[in-house]
This record gives sequence, C-alpha cells and structure tokens, in this order.
Amino acid sequence: KWWIFSVVWSVGCAVDEEGRKKLDVVFREIEALFPPMQTVYDYFVDPRKDDFELWQTKLRAWRPRKGDNIFQMLVPTIDTLRHAFIYNIVVAAKYPLMIVGDSGVGKTVSIEALLNERSSRFYESTSN
Repeated sequence: KWWIFSVVWSVGCAVDEEGRKKLDVVFREIEALFPPMQTVYDYFVDPRKDDFELWQTKLRAWRPRKGDNIFQMLVPTIDTLRHAFIYNIVVAAKYPLMIVGDSGVGKTVSIEALLNERSSRFYESTSN
C-alpha cells in the first residue's frame, strides 16, 4: 500500500484533474487494493490501520479566529491536508522540498505552518 501511495504522490502528483482521472485507471490496474469509490488521489494510508482511508475523514470543522490576518490563514481543505501530509513525510526524511504553484494558492502559508511545527535547526527557507 505504501509503495503505490508513494507512486501516486510522486509520479502522479503533477497532473491536472483530467490527468488524475486517467492515472486513477492505471494505478488501479497496478494495485487492486484501492477502495472502489472516489479516485486513488482521495485516499491516504493510515499508518495505524495500515489501510487506505479517505482524506475527508481527517477534515475537521474550522472557523477563523477573530482578528486573524486573512493572508495568514490556512483553511483546512482536503488539498491542504494532502499537502501537509506529504510535506511532513518529506521533511521528516530530511529530503529537500520545493513547492511550486500559481500565486495566491497558499504555498507560503502552508510552508510557514509546517515550519512553525518544527524547530528551525531542521530547515533552511528560501522564498522568491
């Protein structure tokens, strides 16, 4: 399970929604253990159960705190959960991590949240 999950989020991470649909078919041909609903991108491997679970099960209700800066908010969504999960795995393994994407999608806020959870001795940050 971990192997195919790793392939989905390495080889298959840079595709758009249409590409995800196509790769979903390919990945399911490789690994039949994925649950039949949703796509392979909608699941993670729960380390406690060693089984696939929907990302949605990790999503909790959220409300902004009064006075929070809107540009510093990290609204929990399935995408932010997925990204944080992957970021944490990569950083914990002490591999370099490069985050790319359009302006305003939350790259900086996501990385700041990750780094705020860790001691500064474990990272070096460069932002352009």
